[in-house]
Amino acid sequence: MYIELTGTLSDLTTVKTENPTLARTLPIATRTRAVANRPRTEAPTITKAPVSAKPRILVVDDEKSIADSLVFLLKHEGFDALAVYSGEEAQQAAAAAPVDLLISDVMMSGVNGVDAAIKIRQHSPSCRVILFSGHASAPPLVEQANADGYDFELIQKPLHPQELLTKLRIALAR
Repeated sequence: MYIELTGTLSDLTTVKTENPTLARTLPIATRTRAVANRPRTEAPTITKAPVSAKPRILVVDDEKSIADSLVFLLKHEGFDALAVYSGEEAQQAAAAAPVDLLISDVMMSGVNGVDAAIKIRQHSPSCRVILFSGHASAPPLVEQANADGYDFELIQKPLHPQELLTKLRIALAR
């Protein structure tokens, strides 16, 4: 629901709402004027958009089809998700707008997923991290990051959508 304020800010006298039970003009009072409910000439309308409380999730994989598929799944589940295709892009995206959760492949060319997650957590300490990989060399990287004080979770590929969603919801609830 949003409320539409009609009138100038200095002479505000009515409130309109989209709520069907309140679908009429409601009188309101201002500091300088008592409650009034009289016709007004056309005035600018001020509309406040609803605030989104969706967690923002950044998905990183150098295999574009995997990243895009995960974003599709997450958006279908009601999350605000964005795909990027490298560790460098992930760091730039997270610096531009904070993320609540990072889901990243570990083994990527350039900056790997663990290093990108560490950099992102340095700027956004509350960002949760779920990493995934099918490579045997990934677990030691994640174990080293965890030994250094980072709380990263590793899921083995292939990813099962329900397992990922369960772990994601648990991570966001912390």
